[in-house]
Order: sequence, then structure tokens, then C-alpha cells
Amino acid sequence: ATIEVYCSNGITDSDGVTFLYGDGSSSSDMVQCIYAGADGEADLPGVNGAATDDDELLELETVIGQYYARIGSGFPFNPDEGKFHADFHLLDEYVGGKIYLRAWNASAVAESTYYGDSAVYTTGGAVGEGKDFAPSASESWSADTEPPPGVGKDETPPDNVTNFKATAGSQQVKLEWTNPSGTANADFDGVLVRRKAGSYPSGYNDGTAHAVVSRNVETWTDVGLSNGTTYYYVAFAYDTSGNYASGNVDEADTSTDAKDYATPSGGDGGGGGGGCFIATAAYGTPMAEEVRILSKFRDEYLLTNRWGKEFVQFYYQHSPEWANYIEKSPALKATVRCFLRPPIWLISKVDSEQD
Repeated sequence: ATIEVYCSNGITDSDGVTFLYGDGSSSSDMVQCIYAGADGEADLPGVNGAATDDDELLELETVIGQYYARIGSGFPFNPDEGKFHADFHLLDEYVGGKIYLRAWNASAVAESTYYGDSAVYTTGGAVGEGKDFAPSASESWSADTEPPPGVGKDETPPDNVTNFKATAGSQQVKLEWTNPSGTANADFDGVLVRRKAGSYPSGYNDGTAHAVVSRNVETWTDVGLSNGTTYYYVAFAYDTSGNYASGNVDEADTSTDAKDYATPSGGDGGGGGGGCFIATAAYGTPMAEEVRILSKFRDEYLLTNRWGKEFVQFYYQHSPEWANYIEKSPALKATVRCFLRPPIWLISKVDSEQD
């Protein structure tokens, strides 16, 4: 069975203060739907938001293996109001039992400083069953509960990339490196490459965001450059918690006599899992689900045909400069996110139907 859960007025605590917000992106606060077990009572969460005692997390109906929704999801044109709308899968043995929602004030449990629980609701199992968990006089949310022991922000960055090398070409520079590995880097998620002319970027927020690549990519070609110029690069490894390594550096002088590496995405001219500069600037992190969706669309649809490859090359040549303006303007970020929501929704829908 499917249970439709939503919050039409925004999540507020027992004092009526809205305490959770979000725009539906991967950086939004999150909400879980939980079966309250045989005792019908909400139990304390375990490490990383796991259910404890006889409680069980419910899975999203549309995403196998995902046990949370984002605050703001389902309300794309009403962001930052604490609303959400999602369908969770209700196992047959849970029908007739009690469920409740648990919301966390961060994009991941490990980054949260508190959580809030809704009132419990008894399911009926009817087709199209739904429940509005909007706070009311009789059904308030708690929002003053400290996270349990073991829930804390991961502040340890991954190791730096090694063997970082910048090789100049005509109006382009080919970058190569070796990604960190081993159990200490199990949460390594990708590499952000920053570029400047005249000096090295001072940190992962400085300079032009030249490339954002996934954990399985170790080469990239920067195109559309000016010949006779020295470009300085820093490669920052990052993990799933948003921690960045200190960075590895190299530089290259472009020349009309140097080799043409041709492809904007590295090695074979295929995908590469990165380079969505505008989306990264708008959502604030290369780990945003929206960035991943757009990267996948580029790899599977655009880079598989001639017209798509030409568009991608044009995008790589011009978008870093546009992204720099967006990155510095909260208003531009919000505007770009608004324009990106419809195509991202459409791409996600097509992918889910194909799966």
C-alpha cells in the first residue's frame, strides 16, 4: 500500500514557531516516515537516524532504498516554508498500525543539531490514503529534542588526490590525477577543480569552478582558454559530508604549438560525471541531487550524439564565467533553481519510467 504524507502549512513546533525549511534540493532539511511498531509509540532514533526498538523506517514509493524525503519537495514554487509532500511504501503488515514523521534540521542526520516528531497517525490502508501532518492544536510537533549519542557531523576530509598534473594544449589544459582510496576514504565522493590566472586559488571557494567530477573520474580537459597564458589549478577531493581536502596544485602555459586534446570531458570524449557549473553554483554543492541528475542526463543523452557534444562544448567554454556571477548572488541562485526545477523534474520522471 501507499501512504501519502504531507504538511500543507509548514512544520512548526508546539509554540507555533516554524523550525524546518527547504527548497526540495539535496541541501534541504529532511523528513522520515516511521512505523511506530506494536507499541504504537515513537522511539528515540539511533545513530544516523536509524529506527530503534520496534520502529521501522518506511521506504519512499518512487525511490528504492531511500527512506527520507526533502522539506520543500512537492512544493517547487513555495520553497523555504517548511512544507513537503511525498509517498511512502506501507507494508501490508503495517496497515492498521500507527506511523509518525520525524524531521531533521539539516540535509543529513549527521549534520543535524535537533529533530522533531509529529503526532502518531493510525493507518487504514485505503487506496489513495493520505494524511496532512500540518501542526494543529491537537497534533503538534516537537522540536526541542537533542540528537542521540553517535549522531554528529563528520568533519574529517578525505585525503588529497595524488599525481595531479596539468598538461597544456592549444586553448586547453588536460588535467590528470589519482583519486584517494582505502577504508579511510570510503566516503570520498568526487573532485572539485578550481582555476585562476595569475595565482593559485586560495581555497575551494576561490577562482573559477572548472570541473566537478565523480569519484570514478581521474581526468578532465579544460577548454576555451587563451593561448600564451599561465593557468593555475587546484584539485580538491571532497566527501559525502561536504568536507574538502587541502588541495593539490599544478600549473600550465597554453600555446598554439601544443597538442589539442579535443574532448571537454576527459579521456574518451564520453561522460565524466561533472562539469555542471551553473547547477553547482545554484545549489551550492556538487553533491546536490539536482546536479547528479543533470550530470547523468548530459552523460547518457547529450554526449551520445554530435549536436549534444557541440552544446556541451559550448557550455564548458562559457558556463564557468556565468557560474561565478551566480555563486556570488543569493537572488541569482534562487532564480536559477526556479528555472531548473521543471527540467529536472521531467528528467527524473523519464528516468523513473525507464527504470
